[in-house]
Amino acid sequence: MVGDDEIGLFASCFLGNVCRQRQAGHHPLAGLAAAADEEADGIPVGGKLQRGDLSQGGGHIVEYWHVKIVHSQTKPNPFRRGSLHDMFTHRLAVSAIGLSRHFRDSLKIAHSLGVDGVEVDGRYGLSPDEVSRSGLRQIRKWLDDYSLRVSAVNFPTRRGYGDPEALEARVTATKAAMQLAYDLGAKLLTIHVGDIPVSEDDPEWKLLVEVLADLGSWGDRVGTTIAVEAGRADPEDLLRLFDALPEGALACTLATGLLVVHRHDPVEAIHQLGSHIVSVHATDAVAGPIAGRGRAVVLGTGQVDFPAVLGSLEEHAYHGWLSLDAVEPVAARQEISSAIGFLQSIG
Repeated sequence: MVGDDEIGLFASCFLGNVCRQRQAGHHPLAGLAAAADEEADGIPVGGKLQRGDLSQGGGHIVEYWHVKIVHSQTKPNPFRRGSLHDMFTHRLAVSAIGLSRHFRDSLKIAHSLGVDGVEVDGRYGLSPDEVSRSGLRQIRKWLDDYSLRVSAVNFPTRRGYGDPEALEARVTATKAAMQLAYDLGAKLLTIHVGDIPVSEDDPEWKLLVEVLADLGSWGDRVGTTIAVEAGRADPEDLLRLFDALPEGALACTLATGLLVVHRHDPVEAIHQLGSHIVSVHATDAVAGPIAGRGRAVVLGTGQVDFPAVLGSLEEHAYHGWLSLDAVEPVAARQEISSAIGFLQSIG
């Protein structure tokens, strides 16, 4: 069996020292992550902190981090693996990066929670240029050992795909992440598309469509679907993108909490986007005084109407992944358990 030490930086320390220990030339993709770091958003390398206020700044969302959160009133609900499927038709996944600093430990925790899968962060958890083929085999074995699947690989960037600055490096890194998603069995990469121009005569609109069409074509080649986030992006703008692209080139992932923060109704978004939805981030939030400002809160304590959301997903025959993410990493296990109990109570 391949030893744990062969997994390299990611397995030895899931969040720590990733960028500092890169070795140029170690992998054919070496340097892509370093180039992509120029695109990094406000999340510090080393892991996510407590997620708090979500604000719009400079045309992009800046996430401000603080310790104060709203706690769920739902009691922790430990349960045996398999009981989810007695009451609930969706597959549940949890963000691996929020459970533990070590990937194998995060899988153990996810298994104990009874979820079906984990979502991998392709920027701050597992970078595609840092995992050898033997490392991938070991990771897949761990997933099998804990009866888990990778639901998706998330690849956040600071700039969008219509922004020409450093675009070539961003696209190359995204394609590498798409290959990683396929190698992990997820076949789904979630991204933030960035600003979508209002006018289709805008040069950035034309560039955005061209780049997304190229990524869609690459996805056909490697077997991975690109899903853009509906949350920061207006669902109506996403529909314009879908119409401008070849059929199947692009899908979307629904971020319920971000939709609320940006003054979009998650239920209406489901009806608008319908069959384009391939994954759902079940998050909760409280909207702020203006669109784009708000606060992430524990599932079931905010303004997202989850009974209506789940009902609308059922209307559109969506029975795919619901991904959960803790607001407070120091209490992630308890929070995710409570979130699962909350969703079960609805089902």
